[in-house]
Amino acid sequence: MHIGLQIKLARIAKGLTQQELAERIFKTRPLVSHIEQRGEVNEKTLADIRKILDMSEQNNPVSKDSVGYDANVQQKFLQQEVEHLLREIELLKSENEVLRQLADTQKQLIERLKG
Repeated sequence: MHIGLQIKLARIAKGLTQQELAERIFKTRPLVSHIEQRGEVNEKTLADIRKILDMSEQNNPVSKDSVGYDANVQQKFLQQEVEHLLREIELLKSENEVLRQLADTQKQLIERLKG
């Protein structure tokens, strides 16, 4: 697993958005996205990210594979991401229902004004 994915998983585990991480390291959100996607990051920025995310320095940014990476940790991060997405889906369903009710109310109001 390259360093970018490790950063993404650590960021999610900390409950941070890309924007929040970017602000804490005084960089831009697109840069954080690029780092997570490509695994390309300079040493100073990597050190800043590691500090914010409490990442150990055993992860080698040059290597495509992490050294001593625990699959259980990865599973935990992925599970947290899935749980977050499921909560987002539920919120969207709720918002959709509110909008549906609003549309029905507006239709009823239009019918009353016509009649």
